[in-house]
Amino acid sequence: MPPKKKTKTEASADADINPFLNEFNAARQSVPNLESIFAPTTDADTRAEQWTKMCDMGEELVNKYAWAVPSQEAMDICKKLEPIVEVGAGQGYWGEVLSKSGVAIKSFDKSPSGGLIHSSKSAKSAFSVLEGDPAVLSDPAHASSTLLLCFPDEDSSDPSDASGDGSSDGSSLGLSCLSNFTGTHIIHVGELYPSALPLSQAPFGRTSTPEFQVALSTDFHCLKCIPLPRWPHESTTLSVWKRTEKCAITFRGEEGDDEEDEEEEYKYIPENEKLDDRISCIDWSERLKGIRMTLLEDEFTVAKYPPSDEEGLKVAATLITAVKKGDPRFVQVTDEEISIICQSSLLRSSNNLTEDKSWRCFKVIGPMPFYLVGIMAAIASVLKDHKISLLAQSTFDTDYVFVKCDVVERAEKVMVNEGLEMVK
Repeated sequence: MPPKKKTKTEASADADINPFLNEFNAARQSVPNLESIFAPTTDADTRAEQWTKMCDMGEELVNKYAWAVPSQEAMDICKKLEPIVEVGAGQGYWGEVLSKSGVAIKSFDKSPSGGLIHSSKSAKSAFSVLEGDPAVLSDPAHASSTLLLCFPDEDSSDPSDASGDGSSDGSSLGLSCLSNFTGTHIIHVGELYPSALPLSQAPFGRTSTPEFQVALSTDFHCLKCIPLPRWPHESTTLSVWKRTEKCAITFRGEEGDDEEDEEEEYKYIPENEKLDDRISCIDWSERLKGIRMTLLEDEFTVAKYPPSDEEGLKVAATLITAVKKGDPRFVQVTDEEISIICQSSLLRSSNNLTEDKSWRCFKVIGPMPFYLVGIMAAIASVLKDHKISLLAQSTFDTDYVFVKCDVVERAEKVMVNEGLEMVK
């Protein structure tokens, strides 16, 4: 069933809970073609105008609310991981929104008045940010909580307390939180390696230090990552991390060589907690979804005779008149050659015959209207992307794809991974 449309009352309630999201969306949409601000085709004057508007509105919203915009999906994720303890909460916007959404959360900040985000410009809230620094995470009461870190080290090198927690020594709030936290899960909001867009901040971004990100990925593994509402120069995400179990293996030194034993630690990440290694900005699978193929059993040969060759014409006529079910044969006669594709067992070598053996044949399961376009192009594009050569033949009802025997398994795997259904 399609999702139920929200009533005006429900939509108003969402706006009351999370006004930052609504104001951000309105601001983002008020600047035309903002997604092309860094495109080479955008002229300098247009880019300058877009940048000025974007920065003015962005700074106003940050001062009013928070560094990052909580989306509904982000709030749903937090709900699944409650109770939550937040450190470096600033003025507490995330804590307020989550609390109003029914999430159990406690938010701490060394400067509850808001740190870098000045409360004089912020929206007033009844949500209380408690006074506390990363040391509060050592309390056993928080061992079963999920740690929320939102822009933990924003401009941490700035001596003017830019981290938002009141520290002025340039140290990493995020790293200190990791040292004190004993729980299992962390929710990180901000930029992470290697997604930073400004080259001066690449590759770790501006929201947490390299040392923090290295420690996070060493002791935890990422379970989920989603984009948050953001400006084009930002790469803000919400990611969920789980503490990683480790296995120590001791490698004994060779006897007589006075070599000491060496110990190496390995991460243990269960298969169901590993992110998919296949990453693509192009959804090739959509192009092959709905296509069904089968792999024919026999090996095939691609061959030719000289034009008007008597033997070739006889072989061609025999092949055409003796076709059996599941036994495709292709014969084409031109003024340049007599071209044949058939099972290798049906051809006998001769002086006039040129052969290219060791082909396998995938058949697209039809029938399909002959005017249906795009199927062969999609298959060819996928195989080309993986540097697999093919030979294609089309009939009135279907298509055939030939690949060399030594790549047939790889071709099948590639097409299945891209959404094609292989029928045995």
